[in-house]
Amino acid sequence: MNLPIVTDAENIVKKELSWIAHHLILVGVLVVVLFAGVYGVTAIIDKHDKERAQQANVAFQVVVDQVKRLEDHQTQNDAAVAQREAARDILIQTLAAAIKNRDAALMNKLKRMVRSPHYKSPLDSRNNTRPSRDKSLQVAIP
Repeated sequence: MNLPIVTDAENIVKKELSWIAHHLILVGVLVVVLFAGVYGVTAIIDKHDKERAQQANVAFQVVVDQVKRLEDHQTQNDAAVAQREAARDILIQTLAAAIKNRDAALMNKLKRMVRSPHYKSPLDSRNNTRPSRDKSLQVAIP
Protein backbone atom coordinates (compact mmCIF):
# COMPACT_ATOMS: atom_id res chain seq x y z
CA MET A 1 0.00 0.00 0.00
CA ASN A 2 1.23 3.33 -1.00
CA LEU A 3 0.64 6.28 1.24
CA PRO A 4 0.37 9.69 -0.29
CA ILE A 5 3.15 12.02 0.41
CA VAL A 6 2.05 15.20 1.99
CA THR A 7 4.18 18.11 1.07
CA ASP A 8 1.78 20.81 2.08
CA ALA A 9 1.21 19.64 5.68
CA GLU A 10 1.58 23.03 7.23
CA ASN A 11 -1.28 24.51 5.19
CA ILE A 12 -3.51 21.54 5.87
CA VAL A 13 -2.90 21.81 9.61
CA LYS A 14 -3.56 25.57 9.50
CA LYS A 15 -6.80 24.96 7.62
CA GLU A 16 -7.94 22.33 10.10
CA LEU A 17 -6.99 24.46 13.09
CA SER A 18 -8.78 27.44 11.55
CA TRP A 19 -11.87 25.33 10.95
CA ILE A 20 -11.81 24.03 14.56
CA ALA A 21 -11.24 27.57 15.93
CA HIS A 22 -14.15 28.97 13.89
CA HIS A 23 -16.43 26.20 15.04
CA LEU A 24 -15.35 26.56 18.65
CA ILE A 25 -15.99 30.30 18.45
CA LEU A 26 -19.42 29.64 16.89
CA VAL A 27 -20.25 27.08 19.59
CA GLY A 28 -19.13 29.60 22.26
CA VAL A 29 -21.28 32.34 20.72
CA LEU A 30 -24.19 29.91 20.49
CA VAL A 31 -23.77 28.95 24.16
CA VAL A 32 -23.57 32.63 25.18
CA VAL A 33 -26.68 33.47 23.13
CA LEU A 34 -28.51 30.47 24.60
CA PHE A 35 -27.65 31.42 28.20
CA ALA A 36 -28.48 35.07 27.52
CA GLY A 37 -31.84 34.05 26.10
CA VAL A 38 -32.61 31.84 29.09
CA TYR A 39 -31.51 34.60 31.46
CA GLY A 40 -33.59 37.18 29.57
CA VAL A 41 -36.71 35.01 29.62
CA THR A 42 -36.15 34.27 33.31
CA ALA A 43 -35.72 37.98 34.02
CA ILE A 44 -38.96 38.80 32.14
CA ILE A 45 -40.84 36.09 34.04
CA ASP A 46 -39.43 37.32 37.37
CA LYS A 47 -40.41 40.90 36.57
CA HIS A 48 -43.91 39.79 35.62
CA ASP A 49 -44.18 37.67 38.77
CA LYS A 50 -43.10 40.62 40.94
CA GLU A 51 -45.74 42.84 39.33
CA ARG A 52 -48.39 40.17 39.85
CA ALA A 53 -47.27 39.69 43.46
CA GLN A 54 -47.55 43.45 44.08
CA GLN A 55 -51.04 43.49 42.55
CA ALA A 56 -52.00 40.48 44.65
CA ASN A 57 -50.64 42.18 47.80
CA VAL A 58 -52.65 45.32 47.03
CA ALA A 59 -55.78 43.23 46.51
CA PHE A 60 -55.01 41.27 49.68
CA GLN A 61 -54.63 44.49 51.69
CA VAL A 62 -57.97 45.73 50.33
CA VAL A 63 -59.63 42.47 51.39
CA VAL A 64 -57.97 42.59 54.82
CA ASP A 65 -59.16 46.19 55.26
CA GLN A 66 -62.69 45.23 54.22
CA VAL A 67 -62.70 42.28 56.63
CA LYS A 68 -61.50 44.49 59.49
CA ARG A 69 -64.21 47.06 58.73
CA LEU A 70 -66.79 44.28 58.51
CA GLU A 71 -65.64 42.84 61.85
CA ASP A 72 -65.81 46.30 63.45
CA HIS A 73 -69.28 46.83 62.01
CA GLN A 74 -70.36 43.39 63.21
CA THR A 75 -68.99 44.13 66.69
CA GLN A 76 -70.96 47.39 66.77
CA ASN A 77 -74.10 45.58 65.58
CA ASP A 78 -73.61 42.88 68.21
CA ALA A 79 -73.26 45.53 70.92
CA ALA A 80 -76.40 47.31 69.69
CA VAL A 81 -78.32 44.03 69.60
CA ALA A 82 -77.16 43.20 73.12
CA GLN A 83 -78.35 46.63 74.32
CA ARG A 84 -81.72 46.19 72.60
CA GLU A 85 -82.11 42.71 74.07
CA ALA A 86 -81.24 43.99 77.55
CA ALA A 87 -83.76 46.82 77.19
CA ARG A 88 -86.36 44.35 75.92
CA ASP A 89 -85.69 42.00 78.83
CA ILE A 90 -86.06 44.87 81.30
CA LEU A 91 -89.29 45.93 79.60
CA ILE A 92 -90.64 42.38 79.72
CA GLN A 93 -89.74 42.07 83.39
CA THR A 94 -91.35 45.46 84.12
CA LEU A 95 -94.50 44.50 82.24
CA ALA A 96 -94.65 41.10 83.93
CA ALA A 97 -94.27 42.76 87.34
CA ALA A 98 -96.97 45.32 86.45
CA ILE A 99 -99.33 42.54 85.34
CA LYS A 100 -98.58 40.58 88.50
CA ASN A 101 -99.23 43.65 90.65
CA ARG A 102 -102.44 44.41 88.75
CA ASP A 103 -103.63 40.82 89.14
CA ALA A 104 -102.79 40.89 92.85
CA ALA A 105 -104.64 44.20 93.27
CA LEU A 106 -107.67 42.82 91.45
CA MET A 107 -107.63 39.68 93.57
CA ASN A 108 -107.41 41.78 96.74
CA LYS A 109 -110.26 43.96 95.53
CA LEU A 110 -112.32 40.89 94.69
CA LYS A 111 -111.62 39.38 98.11
CA ARG A 112 -112.64 42.64 99.81
CA MET A 113 -115.80 42.77 97.73
CA VAL A 114 -116.72 39.17 98.63
CA ARG A 115 -116.16 39.86 102.33
CA SER A 116 -118.21 43.06 102.19
CA PRO A 117 -121.73 42.84 103.73
CA HIS A 118 -123.16 44.66 100.72
CA TYR A 119 -121.79 42.14 98.22
CA LYS A 120 -124.32 40.41 96.06
CA SER A 121 -123.36 37.17 94.36
CA PRO A 122 -123.47 37.07 90.58
CA LEU A 123 -125.94 34.22 90.99
CA ASP A 124 -129.01 35.55 92.65
CA SER A 125 -129.89 33.01 95.30
CA ARG A 126 -133.61 33.67 95.02
CA ASN A 127 -134.24 32.70 91.42
CA ASN A 128 -130.85 31.32 90.31
CA THR A 129 -130.42 33.93 87.61
CA ARG A 130 -127.53 36.14 86.73
CA PRO A 131 -128.17 39.81 87.29
CA SER A 132 -127.84 41.97 84.23
CA ARG A 133 -128.13 45.63 83.54
CA ASP A 134 -131.19 45.13 81.48
CA LYS A 135 -133.73 43.22 83.55
CA SER A 136 -135.53 42.12 80.40
CA LEU A 137 -132.53 40.07 79.29
CA GLN A 138 -132.30 37.88 82.37
CA VAL A 139 -132.24 34.20 81.54
CA ALA A 140 -132.79 31.41 83.96
CA ILE A 141 -129.76 29.17 84.45
CA PRO A 142 -130.72 25.51 84.65
